[in-house]
This record gives sequence, C-alpha cells and structure tokens, in this order.
Amino acid sequence: MITHGHIPEHDAIIVGGGIAGLTAAAHLRQMGHDVALVEARQDVGGTMRTHVQEGFVMDLGPQTLLDSQPDVSRFLDSIGAAAHRVEPGAASRKRFIVKDGAPLALPRGPGDFLSSPVFSWRGKLRLLAEVFVRSTSPVGESVAAFVRRRFGEEFLTWAADPFVSGVHAGDPEALLVANAFPTMVAAERKHRSLLRAGQSRHGLYGFEGGMQMLPRSLARHLVSSAGPGRAQLMTGTRVLRASWHGPESGHFDVVVQSSGSSRTRSLSAPVVVRTDGFRHDTSVNYAPVAVVVLGFRREDVLHPLDGFGMLVPFAEERQILGTLFSSTLFPDRAPGGHVLLTTFVAGARRPELADLCDSALVDLVMKDLTDLLHITGPAVTAHVHVWQHGIPQYDRAHADMLRSLRDRERSEPGLFFTGNACHGISAPHTMSHALRTARRAHDAILACRTTRP
Repeated sequence: MITHGHIPEHDAIIVGGGIAGLTAAAHLRQMGHDVALVEARQDVGGTMRTHVQEGFVMDLGPQTLLDSQPDVSRFLDSIGAAAHRVEPGAASRKRFIVKDGAPLALPRGPGDFLSSPVFSWRGKLRLLAEVFVRSTSPVGESVAAFVRRRFGEEFLTWAADPFVSGVHAGDPEALLVANAFPTMVAAERKHRSLLRAGQSRHGLYGFEGGMQMLPRSLARHLVSSAGPGRAQLMTGTRVLRASWHGPESGHFDVVVQSSGSSRTRSLSAPVVVRTDGFRHDTSVNYAPVAVVVLGFRREDVLHPLDGFGMLVPFAEERQILGTLFSSTLFPDRAPGGHVLLTTFVAGARRPELADLCDSALVDLVMKDLTDLLHITGPAVTAHVHVWQHGIPQYDRAHADMLRSLRDRERSEPGLFFTGNACHGISAPHTMSHALRTARRAHDAILACRTTRP
C-alpha cells in the first residue's frame, strides 16, 4: 500500500528503471495493464549508459547485444527499437587473447586452431580429448572446475579465464557453472560433450548513437504509445520498502522489483511502499568495474585494431581485464581520423583498482595499452566511469539468494523479482527474464481481478 507519494491506482508498480524494469513495464503495458515505474536516478537505463564527448560516443556499460533470445528480438520489433540497430563492422569478427605480452588472434576454425600459437600441441590434444570425457557436472561445481575437467588447464588459463573476466569480471574458481553458464551444463548432459554439441552462433549489434538509445526508446514507448493500458514514469524517486495486499489494497495488484542493492539502500523518498526484506539482493557479491574510455589519433596507434578487442588472462599479471576496439565495432563511435578504445579494470580479483582516482586509472590503462597496442601518442580525450556495484557474481551466495527469492515469490503472491542479479548477466538474457516475469505478473493481475467484488 502506498503510504506516501502521488502514484494513482495501477495494476503494477515496477521498481527500477534499468533495462529489466523498463522491459517488464513496457510488456505489461502491451498486455493492457496500468503500470507505474519508479527509478531512483534522473535518467533511465541503469548501467546501459552512453556518454558523448568531443565527437566520441562512449558506452559505459553494455557495449553490444547478442541476438540470442527470439522473444527479445520480437519485443524490440514490437516497440520499433529494431529499426535503430547497427551491425558491427566486418573487421570486428576477430578476437585477440594476450599471451606472452602480445595480442594473439584466437582461432576461428579448424585450420586456425591447428596453427594457432595460443595453445601448445599438448593443450590442443587435451582439448580435442573432451569428446571422451564421460563425467558430468556435480552440484556446486565452479566454472574453473568444469573447464578443467572437460578441456584441461591450458584451455582454462588462456581461453576460459579471460572470457569469464570479460563477461562477468569474475573469478572462474568462485563462479558456479550451473548459474553462470547453464547452457554448457545442459549441453554436457544432453550430448555428453560440448564439442559434439557444437556452438550456436548469434550475431551482435548495437544502436545508433550508443547503447542508451535502447532504454530511452523503451521509456518513450512506455509513456507515449497508444493502447488500453496507461503508464507513469517517475525518475529521481527512491523506494525504501514496499507492501501490498492484493486486490484489497486498492492501489496495485503486483510489485515487480528489478533494482539492485545499490539503488535501494537508505535515503528518504517521495514514494514509500511498505514491506520487510525489500532489498532482495543485498547478499549478492558485486564485482566493481572501472570503465576507461580513451580516444586517439589513428596514426598514434600502430596496432591495426582489426578485431573486436582483446582479453587479458589473469596469468599475464597485467592491470586491465581487456579492451574493446569500439570504433572498429561501430565506426560512428569516433570522429574521422580517430579511434576509440574502451578498457575494463578491477573486477572480482582486483577490486581495489576501482578505488583509484580517474587520473591514476587513465595512467594504468595507458601503460598497458602502450605496451600491447604500440601507442605512440597521447590520448586526445578520456572519460572514466566506475561501477562500484558493477556485475553480480553468480557464486554460492548468489545460489542461496535465488532460492530465497523463489521462496519469497511462492509465499507472497503478487511479488516478482527480475534483473541481472536474478538471471543472466547479458542484457538479452536479462530482458528475456523480464519478459517472462511480466507474463507471470500479467497472470497474477488477472487472478486478482477475478477475486474482486
């Protein structure tokens, strides 16, 4: 029950205006429901944020979307956002791994694999022997243990470890494979081998003017589109706690909580919704991530930048997690004659680096990039953004939290949780979960209507 504030009666209140909350709210609106979305910040999008500086377009959170979820693709088509998609440049197909102080291209096919210097012959033979591994993943197995068991130590060190750092900013020894990479566990059980199962290939894409175009497009669609439902978007508003009593509350039937712990702590708010235990993900460990975006004159970067970017294995003992060649991915991200590089620092294994000042972070990144990409001149522009609560870690604490959320949803009909702390680090997986959550909330709203006098 709303005890303070100015939200009129709605079918649903969505807490959090990140990509999950916006997706759930827009889908509920599509299904004809009245929704109110409350966001603490003055702008929507959560970590999907874009900064424009001196002609450079800098994405500070997700850099691309993977076209892997059919329901998300249909949803984006339905709101008109698909028309603003941009495909990455052809040169971005190559991926680099840093080994022995140099970026090496990862193999893209059988011929490349046999000649690749990334893996030794012993490592290649061990990887191919994966088809003979008959064990299956036990409960609680880490990502590192899974990869070590199926592919060997070398593949873990030079491929899986940097991939986990790049996607999760995490430690593969701590993340649970069943939560972080459930499709790999499913493929192992179904096919008895990941090599036999093959690899699904999905395209990548971005958006015109940066990734924040997507949440802003969702927000515009939410409040302006025609349809039977109505919507209210309240930014700059914090929710401390929430309570509802189904149809007898007279205000809303369901609560969809999508915000992270960093947005629901302390501070007073013009909207107060009462319940206990509202901060559902305070037990989740978050890896801090510092994003350092640098622009250079093209002639000052001697590396051809002919790929997606480079990942840096922990064994290389460098300070950066990896760097995306942003202007190779999307040429409009840098003005003519320039290139844009987006580098990620800190993560679960070096969280203290996120506490450095901006100039120290720039110096740290410049040192590694100068060595790896042979940079000969200064950056012409720089921007730093630190996400102290960057990426939720799908470790044992996360597994406990998921069980707790399921218990909460079962015991309190009308309460729903979504967001990347619940299911799926990537934006497409987060959006897909939000769409499914919205459909469950839709069913709950219809059930409430049948019990009203």
